[in-house]
Amino acid sequence: MELNNKKSEQNNFLQLGKLKDDIRLEDFLSKSSEDIISFIINNYHSNIRQTIPNLNKSLLKIMDHHIHEYKDLFWEIHSIFSKIREVFEGHLILEERLIFDPIKEFQEGKFTKDSPEYKSMEKFIREAVDEHYVIGPSLKKISDITNNFVAPKNACGSITKFYLELSEFKNDVITHSQIENVILFPRFINL
Repeated sequence: MELNNKKSEQNNFLQLGKLKDDIRLEDFLSKSSEDIISFIINNYHSNIRQTIPNLNKSLLKIMDHHIHEYKDLFWEIHSIFSKIREVFEGHLILEERLIFDPIKEFQEGKFTKDSPEYKSMEKFIREAVDEHYVIGPSLKKISDITNNFVAPKNACGSITKFYLELSEFKNDVITHSQIENVILFPRFINL
């Protein structure tokens, strides 16, 4: 696959955030699909599964303790984050069971491009990509309303820590989505 063919789509998506500093998409071109899947599950899916409840717990605590100073800001963050959380609850399962497992089976020759299993996998890949394009702008909106995750003046340590963790979460989501959208999924379908 020619990485440059996906540059404009990648750049549009990256306007929503940045790749993690230690990740270069080019490094994934020579990796097997199974290695990429393992990397995504071990480095992103497992982290996202832990991070979402932790972020939500921190956010609710901040809302409770700082309702008088920052009500509007944190209620808006909560509203957007709740939508992200809702999408991700099913998104990770969709990818792991209805995309990653079938990719492995396809590569083992258990079905072909003409089979119903392939058509289902293709449909679910498109659904996952669509979900990336819902989650990304939501994270961008949180970034915008938090002044790119810069805590308000005189904010307590909990708010500062929450902003840092939320920024890291955003970069994890962007990186995970880009590895899938630009490297992994185009190996199997035209996006």
